[in-house]
Amino acid sequence: MKNFISHVKSLSLWVRLAYMLLFLLLLSFVRVILLLVIGGQFLTLLITGADNKNLRSFGQSLASWIFQTMQFLTFNSDTKPFPFADWPAAMPSDGFSIADVSSGSSEDNVVQDESDIPSFTSTDIDDRDKSK
Repeated sequence: MKNFISHVKSLSLWVRLAYMLLFLLLLSFVRVILLLVIGGQFLTLLITGADNKNLRSFGQSLASWIFQTMQFLTFNSDTKPFPFADWPAAMPSDGFSIADVSSGSSEDNVVQDESDIPSFTSTDIDDRDKSK
């Protein structure tokens, strides 16, 4: 019981709770921004056939911030994310374009070798047919 009372009286516990409530509030605002980035990327892709590099970079850094915030909220990290730390840097990634999807043939991805099929699918069916 003494430990419980000392934990309840711990100032750092209540400060952590205040930070957690602040980040939960920030996450609710960020959700709207994320939806705008997603919608903007889709519209850009629809109009131009390729994504927007700036939106992709911002979306990646925003996703990193969300991850850092979730790490803090779930007690997997004691480091407070932005605005108490630097904004996460976006790692360069390949862009997306409609041409990338349409240039590949869907027949290239079809498995032709039956050895790739799990054995339980072919032998179990054959065994049931023989027992009837």
